[in-house]
Amino acid sequence: MSGTASASGSVGLAPEPDGGAAAAIADVVQGLLLMTIDLHLTLAHVRWNAIGTTAAAVQQVMEPQVRAVRQFSDELAERVVALGGSPVGTAGAVVAGRTTPDHGVRNEDDGVHVLALDAAFVTAIEDYRRGIGQVDEFDPATEDLFLARVQQLELFHWIVRTQIEDASVDDIGTGR
Repeated sequence: MSGTASASGSVGLAPEPDGGAAAAIADVVQGLLLMTIDLHLTLAHVRWNAIGTTAAAVQQVMEPQVRAVRQFSDELAERVVALGGSPVGTAGAVVAGRTTPDHGVRNEDDGVHVLALDAAFVTAIEDYRRGIGQVDEFDPATEDLFLARVQQLELFHWIVRTQIEDASVDDIGTGR
């Protein structure tokens, strides 16, 4: 966690941003909250609908990711509150704030879902990195939260990428 040194040299927590900066940072966090809720729903959707020869493995890999990304949403909502905002996570807000296309694929070969997850993780990581750039000078606590989420999302993305790399290009989307 980021800290600041006091006159005595001890390290304490960084001060919260002032009102104007806090509201702007809360807006950045709110945007990532909506994207994270959408990612959570996409992960759950994939877990429910993947079929094919490696579907069981995909479902097993997805379960901890679904739980973790759901927890990320709670942490982001709590950060919005800490910054003086009121988090919004309604279905309408998620759809209105969506930055990625809807993953409407239903029962489909696991490879199709994995490719969609690959794209979803790329977008999520890019969005979090953009958020880091927006808050890094003003709010070390939020920056730390975003950095921790990027670290986890990159791990999850790597796991998804191994599913793609384990299959030949010809096999993805064919059920073979």
